[in-house]
Amino acid sequence: MSSENELSELKNQVKILTQALSQRNNTLSALKGIGDIVNNNINLSEVFNLTAQSAQQLIQAETVLIPILNADQSEYEYRGGGGHNVSEIIGESLSVNYGICGWVLRNKKPWWQGVLDDLDTEDRNKWEREVSTVIVVPLISKKGFLGGIAGLNKQGGQDFTKSDLDLLTLFASQVSTALENVNLTHDLNYEINERKTAEKHLAKAMETAKTANMAKTQFLARMSHELRTPLNAIVGYSEILQEDICVDGRSKYLPDLLAVTNASQTMLSLVDDILDISHAEAKKLTLHDTAVYLSELRDNLINEYHKAAELKKLQFTFPNAVRRQLS
Repeated sequence: MSSENELSELKNQVKILTQALSQRNNTLSALKGIGDIVNNNINLSEVFNLTAQSAQQLIQAETVLIPILNADQSEYEYRGGGGHNVSEIIGESLSVNYGICGWVLRNKKPWWQGVLDDLDTEDRNKWEREVSTVIVVPLISKKGFLGGIAGLNKQGGQDFTKSDLDLLTLFASQVSTALENVNLTHDLNYEINERKTAEKHLAKAMETAKTANMAKTQFLARMSHELRTPLNAIVGYSEILQEDICVDGRSKYLPDLLAVTNASQTMLSLVDDILDISHAEAKKLTLHDTAVYLSELRDNLINEYHKAAELKKLQFTFPNAVRRQLS
């Protein structure tokens, strides 16, 4: 009889060890799945689905869902799942004031049958029958609360245990790290793509500006040449007229002709400046030393401003002290 008892006890121990070994293998397999998430950098939908499938295997649940909070944490959406009828649930959004998942997301602590003592009478009466068939642990990252992992109905009709809670909590911490890494990678890729797009736009803008600048330079050069021809003609004719009126004794018209000549030469100087700008932009500008007579420049400017003031019936004066300084 004693031998039979010892054999029975030994069988029970072997069974317990076998279950523990199986559970450990499930844990390692689930954690490896999370490692694959980090290493393979897959998209978030695949991350959530792989997370649910790994958790389902880990705690032997019929169904696992991944509720994720929205930005203002007023609602949660089932973003992934594994098991029975998950396709009908994924994508559904609910208020955090609704359901067991909402309770976990509001209170930021796990749900399992051990929480009954923490519930008020109303919630205890509401969920007492199904408390052992649901287990939910929160997903918490360094940046804050993300959501949770919810297991529904343990396979074989059993209840979820404290061991299941511990395993799922450990698993959730690894998932939170994986989600952070995936989000960081997505943010980095987004910034890289944004920078590449900005660089393309900048290169296109620079090319457009370069083309526009060349067109402007060509236009200025062409217009400057076209302006020089009539201005040279005006200067030439005014000089001829100056000679003629001096011979004919009509010198009273000489100041007006000198003003025309000076104004035309000023315009020619401005045209030359425009050409110089065009040459400078084309890197073809050559500098030359030129003598400048300040007294002549002074007198030309005084005459021009006198004419402009007379047209507007204004009085123009030039201080003698300044006049002497420019002699």
